[in-house]
Amino acid sequence: MDDCRGGDFSSLLVNSTSTVSYALSNVIPGSTCRFRMNTLNVIGYSLEFSEVLSVFFAVEPEAPPAPKYVSRHGGDATIGLVPFITISWQ
Repeated sequence: MDDCRGGDFSSLLVNSTSTVSYALSNVIPGSTCRFRMNTLNVIGYSLEFSEVLSVFFAVEPEAPPAPKYVSRHGGDATIGLVPFITISWQ
């Protein structure tokens, strides 16, 4: 993995032949991190790296405004019609 600023590849995230997933933490939202890999077999590591995979870590959006109460509609319990409300949101 690079430094998430387009710099050098320096972070070794996984050095295992059995790991199938990895979770990143502390990546600044809005950063683009680049990843590359090479393979390991009985001969050793491959001489070449894979093509670079760029991943954009999105900025989490702000929460939307709360829904607004519009109206309440009565029901009729004698016929099984329950009251309900109407709300709206952006």
